[in-house]
Order: sequence, then structure tokens, then C-alpha cells
Amino acid sequence: MAALPDLIRSFRPRQWVKNLFIAAPALFSLEILNPAVWLTLAAGFGGLSALASGLYLLNDLRDRDEDRLHPLKKYRPVASGKVSVATAVVACVLLLCGGLLTLSLLPGHSLRVGIAYTGIMLLYTLFLRRVMVLDVIVIATGFVLRVLMGGR
Repeated sequence: MAALPDLIRSFRPRQWVKNLFIAAPALFSLEILNPAVWLTLAAGFGGLSALASGLYLLNDLRDRDEDRLHPLKKYRPVASGKVSVATAVVACVLLLCGGLLTLSLLPGHSLRVGIAYTGIMLLYTLFLRRVMVLDVIVIATGFVLRVLMGGR
């Protein structure tokens, strides 16, 4: 069984700051001043963070053999064996399902954007990250989708 801190570290919470981009539309429209918007933004942030964490785990599962040979990536929890493959698979599925479920409870197009984000990032993880230019386009698209989700 993985230690909880190692499992949480494999979610890459430092990367979650990117999901704050969903607040951009509320900030620029001054909707951010309405406390009623905060709960929706927090849920959107949480849903996107869960999706991103599930996708990071999928990436780590896919790359674990390569990562073991890398001077820095070998310390990632899945590559190092601190988080088992079985634990990572279960956490990945729970995070992806939980993220989509959370987004399904939000108003507007949040679920559709979450599905698009997941699909594009899945393609990135499996294929597109190794294609020059497409990798950058996909990463940029991820930021655009975050802003789009915040725009409801």
C-alpha cells in the first residue's frame, strides 16, 4: 500500500495552479466580486485538478519504465515503486470519474469542456507530446479550455 503523501505527490498538486485560469473570466468581468460565484469556481478548480491529476497518473503509469532510467523522473512515486501500479490505476480512475462528476454538477458547459480537456490531454499523453509543434498547441489549448470553462 502506498503511503498517502507519496500518492498525493503523484497527483502533482503544484501543477494545479494552472487551473486558476478558470477564474479569469470572472475576474475580468468583475463577477469575482459576487461571493455566489466563488463556490462554482472552487468546484470547477477542484474538478479540473482531479482530471489533471488522473491524467498525470496515467502518464506516470505509461512512462514508468522510461522514468526509472531518468536521473530525476526515477524519483516519481510510480517509477520508484512507492506507489504501486494497482494503486495508481485505481486512483487514476477515481480522479477522472470524480472530476467529471464534479463538473457535471456545475452550470453551463463545464462537463463538455472537461470531457474535451480530458480527451485532448489523453491524446497528448498517448501520442501528441512526441510531435513537435503539436505538443505546444495541445498545452496552449489546455489553457484556453480552462478559461472557456470559467466563462460559463
